[in-house]
Amino acid sequence: MEEEALLGIGAFARRARLSQKALRLYDRHGLLPPDHVDPGTGYRYYRESRLGAARLIVRLRGLDMPLAEVGAVLAAPGPEAARLVAAYWDGVERRVAAQRELAAHLRIHLLGDEGSLDMYEIQQREVPEQLVLTEQRHITPEELPDWIPAALGRLAPVAQAHGASSATRSSSTTAR
Repeated sequence: MEEEALLGIGAFARRARLSQKALRLYDRHGLLPPDHVDPGTGYRYYRESRLGAARLIVRLRGLDMPLAEVGAVLAAPGPEAARLVAAYWDGVERRVAAQRELAAHLRIHLLGDEGSLDMYEIQQREVPEQLVLTEQRHITPEELPDWIPAALGRLAPVAQAHGASSATRSSSTTAR
């Protein structure tokens, strides 16, 4: 069987749609090491069969995927690699959604509309009538560990007197 011909770094880079600098970077990160390095000249050679991996790296980097995550995708079998790409993209979408909200808030703030109702998404929903018990105090954060259990101790008997079930009482008193 005939051995596969090696492509010089320039030819491989052109066919992979990568720069030679990018190939050297991917070698340093262990993503796409050359198949042969000439010991005298240091010239790098790649097998043509590696073009698929190189092009996959190009596409993953097109998603702005960090090199460490690109390496994980390359090392994983097909279904796991697909799961890694999906997980990465879910993270990107969550980050973009958070950035979109921040940009909207900053726009409102910079326009001087802070405090206007446009700053918040307001939704209405129907809930059954219910008794709500509250206790207000002006305390410092350091006082909270003592105040919360004491307040629950005062509110729980009032809630029970107004028909709160023991399940409600026990869940509220254990949320310390």
